[in-house]
Amino acid sequence: MKENFDLLGFGNKELGVVPVSAYWGGYLRTEVIDPSTVKVTLDKPSAGFLQGLSMYFAGILGHTTLQLRKEDRALPQNIVATGPFVVTEHVYQEKTVLRKREGYNWEPASRGHNGAAAYTRSSWLSQAIASLPAAGVSVPVFLVGLAILQVFSFQLRWFPPIGNDGFASLVLPAVTLAIPVSAPIAQLLH
Repeated sequence: MKENFDLLGFGNKELGVVPVSAYWGGYLRTEVIDPSTVKVTLDKPSAGFLQGLSMYFAGILGHTTLQLRKEDRALPQNIVATGPFVVTEHVYQEKTVLRKREGYNWEPASRGHNGAAAYTRSSWLSQAIASLPAAGVSVPVFLVGLAILQVFSFQLRWFPPIGNDGFASLVLPAVTLAIPVSAPIAQLLH
């Protein structure tokens, strides 16, 4: 705990870790009282300190992890996890190789679990459908509108490109405006 708090409060230039000044400003020291108690001393009261303890960056890391440079800590092969797979190789933005964790048998039988962990590759169609919400979020709405007009108005001639012909004239604008709203929701639900 002390080593973690000292790193957050003081940083470490050699490891590329800067102090967390927003929540840990005024940090002076951490004193170990006993195996389950530490005393943190600040130069003045700080309401943000307690909030800082609940932030993701204040997670307790082991000594070996704390000795790594900041950028090396985030490499998948350096992250200790307890799930069904272990990262054996990682090449940034190229590949990640997983190995089945031996003896992993966590999920209860009532959930349909029948043995060791398994990974099944999704079909190309499933992967294509799963990528649609990300495309809906990242493609500007005016490009979506132009593509929809090109396909459904000019090529297929299913809907008019402009006009006030009732329902048919509302479909394309409604779909175009719905995509940027529904795409983030689809990402959350997938």
